[in-house]
Formats: sequence, C-alpha cells, structure tokens
Amino acid sequence: MQLSSLTLWKRVFTLIILLATWAVSGQSVFDYARGFAEQADKFLTDLKKGIRTFRYGVDAVEGILKESKDKECRFLCPDGSLPKKKPDYKPYPNGCGTSELQLQPNELPHKEMNNCCNKHDICYGTCLSKKEKCDSDFLHCLDHVCRKKKGKHGENLLSCQAAAKVFHAGSKYLGCKAFKDAQNAACRCSRDYEL
Repeated sequence: MQLSSLTLWKRVFTLIILLATWAVSGQSVFDYARGFAEQADKFLTDLKKGIRTFRYGVDAVEGILKESKDKECRFLCPDGSLPKKKPDYKPYPNGCGTSELQLQPNELPHKEMNNCCNKHDICYGTCLSKKEKCDSDFLHCLDHVCRKKKGKHGENLLSCQAAAKVFHAGSKYLGCKAFKDAQNAACRCSRDYEL
C-alpha cells in the first residue's frame, strides 16, 4: 500500500511537533517514556484496587443471596442446637442501610425512620430473636412514622409508605446474612448446657 505524499507529510509534521514539544519541555524521549511508564503503573495499580473492590462487592452480594435462599432464616449452633445469650453482650444499632452502605438520617424520607432501623438492628442482635418478628416490627414502626409525619392532606404518606416497603423488603428478602451475623455476635454455642 502506497502512502500519498500528503499523508506522509502529515506524519512527518506530527513527528516534528512531538519532538519539538519534548525539546521545549526539557524532557528527553527517555524522560517522557519514564513518565508515561509511571502513569501507566499508577493506572494499573488503581485498576487492580478497583477490581479487588468489585470482587469484594460481588462476594458480599453472593453471600447475601446465598443466605437469602433459605426459607427459614435461623441461627443454630454447628451441632444443630440452640445457642445461649452471651452474658455481657449488648447489641448496638448502626442506623439504616447495610454495613457497606449506610444512610444518614437526613437521607431518609423522615429522620425518625432511623429509630426504626436502630430498633431493628437491636432485634437482630438479641440472641434467639426471630427474624420474621424483627422484620414485621420494623415494617410496623416505619408505617407508624409515615402515618405520624404525613402532610396536611396525606400527600407524603404514599411516598413514605413506598420507601418503608422497600426497606422492609430489603431486610425481609436480603437480610438473612445480617441476621445470622448479628446472632453470631450475640449468642454462644456450648455442649455443656441445654436450653
């Protein structure tokens, strides 16, 4: 394939501009190549971090989905026995959202919903609690907040209740892992005693 003289001159001109830019900037071709290699290394390091973060996210989602397929979400000891409450354990609330994605009270339809999330966290973290009861109480609490905070003519009620149903559905269908993790922190297993 033969290059036209115009194409050849464009390439030569581009090469001259590149060389002139390097000369004016005070960089040699090697300095430029070294800088390019450093930037490429930084990019690849950031890319690796991004891939690790993505893999962590996929693993977390996989764990949540794996636990959510259980029809009944219960925490049992490895031998199948019921656990016992840890004597000095106190569950702690962490507001609305997951450990990976926390919602601040001002990001909620009503700030008071955060109290419902905290009660829900405490319920999950109380040894031998029932997940279904915790989730049901959570929905009732959210619904109570919505009814209490509705606008003059009820204009905010529907949007608030929709948000409440989304929070409830998330905990009901995707909360088994969080429930079992909280129960694991609150309970202990031992063969020395039976409940």
